[in-house]
Amino acid sequence: MYAVAYLCSKLGKVGRDCLRSSGSTIPSGCSTIFLVTAVVGNVIEAGADLGGMAAAHNEIVLIPISGMVVILGVSVLS
Repeated sequence: MYAVAYLCSKLGKVGRDCLRSSGSTIPSGCSTIFLVTAVVGNVIEAGADLGGMAAAHNEIVLIPISGMVVILGVSVLS
């Protein structure tokens, strides 16, 4: 998981330049689809991480997993 997050951060730094430079060869609709699928994939991955952390915390603290997801999400955002 660390390797995927590291790779995503590195690709995010050059992603804008890659899309800009490949604009002449890739239609804009395709690059938009690529961007949307990347965002959706990252949101799903973040949700899975929050769910896993909540399940692990549920073993120690007896708070329902759905409530722990909200608590962890707010703590990560702040």
